[in-house]
Amino acid sequence: MDLSNYTKPKLQKRGAPHPLAACVDEIEKVIPFTKVYGRGYWLRQLSLYQKRHNVDREAVFTWLLGELKNLASMDSKYSKGGRLTNLLKL
Repeated sequence: MDLSNYTKPKLQKRGAPHPLAACVDEIEKVIPFTKVYGRGYWLRQLSLYQKRHNVDREAVFTWLLGELKNLASMDSKYSKGGRLTNLLKL
């Protein structure tokens, strides 16, 4: 059996299981994850924001997209993660 021309099939990336996970995917594009401030941290903050303001998860997603546009254009001397954390705690 000759396996020299065999190529592994590529795995398809699944979509996010819910809107808050999609929000975290969008955050990852703007703010790099660290060991402490990773996927779980942002998911927890978004969930608390959603419960605190009593809005749908889809509403949180649309609000977050607008805020991430502002963060992307922010000066690099400011902390984007800190700014987003402060916005989520309001």
